[in-house]
Parts: sequence; C-alpha cells; structure tokens
Amino acid sequence: NMTGSILIVSTDQAIVRITSESLADAGYTVTVAHEGMDVERYCLAEQCEVVLVEAGLKSVDCLALLKSMQVAKTSTEMIVLVQSDAQDLADLFLKSGAFDILLLPEEVSNRYRIKSVVLHAMELSRLEHRQTQAQKMESLGRMTGGVAHDFNNLLTSVMGHAHLLRQEVGSETMAYGYVEQINDTCKRAAALIHE
Repeated sequence: NMTGSILIVSTDQAIVRITSESLADAGYTVTVAHEGMDVERYCLAEQCEVVLVEAGLKSVDCLALLKSMQVAKTSTEMIVLVQSDAQDLADLFLKSGAFDILLLPEEVSNRYRIKSVVLHAMELSRLEHRQTQAQKMESLGRMTGGVAHDFNNLLTSVMGHAHLLRQEVGSETMAYGYVEQINDTCKRAAALIHE
C-alpha cells in the first residue's frame, strides 16, 4: 500500500465520495477541502503531495493556484478535474503545468484511473522533494567547507604569529607560557576542522 497525502477540492459530493473512497482504499491519507479553507496556503505549505481540484469552482481559481505553486517551487502536484466537454480548458491546464487531467464524469468513476494518476503524481512529488533536499544538503556542504577553509586560514595566521612571538620572548618568561597556550589552542581548533 502506498501512503501519501492528498487534498480533494470539489463541491460535488459524488466526486468527493468516489475519489475519497478510491484513494483511501489504496492507502492514501485524504483531506477534503472545507468551506473557508485556505487551499492555496495549504498547498504552498506542502501539507499535501497531490491536490485534486475541480475546475470552475468559485472558491478556488485553479490557474492562479497552479501558478502560485510553480512560483513557490512546491513539490505538490496538481491534478485538475475537468468536464469532458471542456477539452480547451483541459489543454490549458496541461499547458500551464498541471500534472494531469481527470475528465468528469467518466474518469472519476474509473477507480483504477484515479489511483494510477495519483500514484504517478505522488512519485513525481517525492522525487522533486528528494532533489530539493539533496540540493540543500549540497549547498550546506559547500558553505561549511568554505567556512572551514577560511577559519583554517585564520588559525594558520595566528599560529605563525605565535611562533614569531615565541622566538622574541625567552622561554623563562611568563609570556612564553601564554604563547604556548595560544599555539596549543590553535592546534586543537585546527584538528576540529579536519574531523
């Protein structure tokens, strides 16, 4: 069983019931948008991996939501439910970047088609999320390496000056002990960087 989170946005109770049952039976966690719910905020916060949204709702502008998700670079995928006689609208959503279209009413009653489309959208969402995480880790690694390099350069300078100072003061002076402590501390700090 596949587990994943899906948001269904539709005012048609038959659509909600059929899609919810089909997806819940397949092991998905299904949330149905309620009146007053901020669907855009929910999607942008990536609280779902896939959003199934009915085109033509007064409460949700699907194209605007899709654009917001693209601008925010979320890994949430959108599947749009479109009336079968609105092919131009379906084409518009696909050209605008929707993951897929489910035609109403025939494809929504086909449980296999719903599960198949959602499974593919879920896989893409997860791949995009993993890629984003990998990019973040790579950036963090580069930044950390740069900071370590800069810090090591500073330590080298301090150790060099401590060496010069040690030559200037006699080993019998109190200052010589302080210079040795500076040198030892720098060596320990350098060892930490190389771990």
